[in-house]
Amino acid sequence: MKKLIILFLLLLTSVEACAQKEISWKTNGRVNIGSHTVKLKMQNVYYGYKVNNGVYLIGFEIDKKGNNKPTLAWLSRSDTTPEYWSFNNILQEIFMLNGQIHLLDMNGGIHKFESESWIKSPLKLKDNSRIIDTEKTILACYPSPLFKSPSGIGGCYTANGQWEIKVNWNDTLPKICKGHLIVVDQINKTLWLKKYSKDNGELLSSKEIRKIPKDLCSIDFV
Repeated sequence: MKKLIILFLLLLTSVEACAQKEISWKTNGRVNIGSHTVKLKMQNVYYGYKVNNGVYLIGFEIDKKGNNKPTLAWLSRSDTTPEYWSFNNILQEIFMLNGQIHLLDMNGGIHKFESESWIKSPLKLKDNSRIIDTEKTILACYPSPLFKSPSGIGGCYTANGQWEIKVNWNDTLPKICKGHLIVVDQINKTLWLKKYSKDNGELLSSKEIRKIPKDLCSIDFV
């Protein structure tokens, strides 16, 4: 009897996995949901965020005048008719905060999805911010400019203003590893891997490295 029950549960799990249609997309706006293909009206898709019942895709729609219009698309796994929203600012990413979907643009503007529309939040982040963690508050980081700028180097900070640190990073996005913030900080021509407390921004450990690891969480601090 136990073997039959286990076999039944395995079969049930397999059926549920098959029922969850796999989603993939290309930069040209072609989206595959299971065996179905959808061509978005967006000509350039550069970001996607999957949720249980579908996917959000960010890109540009080129209008009749040849202008790039920042656009967000939503496709459901069950109904593959796209929904679109246009924005004035270039869009950065989708993230979850307090169990709700939020959208971040490159100017630091945050939009919350409510009542089938995107509502601008009074909360604003720094320009070019990337969301690193949302467990207690928004922890975000912004990269150093590619060229020397009066604005200085990049950094990481909490949206509630509790702490902020300066970090010279660009291509390697900081990451949460085992509850700590791990960053690559370049000082002059030397690379340092640094571990900070994500609660108060305190520097806990640092280690000189010769090259940037593929996974920031793979390096042990002594």
